[in-house]
Amino acid sequence: MEKKHGSKKIVDAIHSRRSIRKFKPEKVDREIINELLEVGRSAPSRANSQPWHFVLVTDDRVKKDWVKSIPANMFRIEQRN
Repeated sequence: MEKKHGSKKIVDAIHSRRSIRKFKPEKVDREIINELLEVGRSAPSRANSQPWHFVLVTDDRVKKDWVKSIPANMFRIEQRN
């Protein structure tokens, strides 16, 4: 991902994001990962509580095992009236 005016291109990508089910086999540059983690870490939160935790998994075996461990409906979004 090429930078454009600092982090503008990354921010644009975040705002125009979509769900991807198949990924390219190429690894993401560590610099890009670090910048995205920093943006996430700097995101606003209620009373600056910053309640999030990030886990970066780079080992393909660990990623596959993790995906298998997630219940099928864990990320299902329910409609509220």
